[in-house]
Amino acid sequence: MRKIFYTGKELGRVIGKNHSNIRTLKKELKIEINIDKQGNIELKSTTSDPIIEYIALKVLEALSLGFDLETSLYLRNEDYILITLNIKDFVKSQRVEKIKGIVIGTEGKTKRVVEQLTESDIKISDHTVAIIGKTEHAELASTAIKSLLRGAKQANIYTYLEKNRARLKALAQEDVEEYIKK
Repeated sequence: MRKIFYTGKELGRVIGKNHSNIRTLKKELKIEINIDKQGNIELKSTTSDPIIEYIALKVLEALSLGFDLETSLYLRNEDYILITLNIKDFVKSQRVEKIKGIVIGTEGKTKRVVEQLTESDIKISDHTVAIIGKTEHAELASTAIKSLLRGAKQANIYTYLEKNRARLKALAQEDVEEYIKK
């Protein structure tokens, strides 16, 4: 049994409209979820698999960060991970909003390009950048965003991602060919 605590908008994101997220999570993850009035959430697996509670924690964390339910449920697959970056670890508190603007880019271009080139989903809220994707892809997105947070130019990040995207595609092709040989 695991216990966690959310308040305000985070709790609302976790619960979903008319408790829709909670109902779906109970069904999909085979887990009991109890929420009290203070926002304490208690998780208990209805199966003998102890990893289910850990997966449920990660899915709830993703929901609280603003990911939709469908994207959050990717975390059931062991090939997917959730990476969170605290912007305050990279810049002083006074610069958080400016740096968020750089990571998002004009009309969301930088965020969109990083998502497309890494095949990852990215959410930016308050002082957190969160990434969900296949492990190699999410780590590539994380490296790119960390570079942006440290002051790298967006054009340099795009070049870096395009070079690495080709490497990831080659690795994926090798995996497919290896699977076919078996």
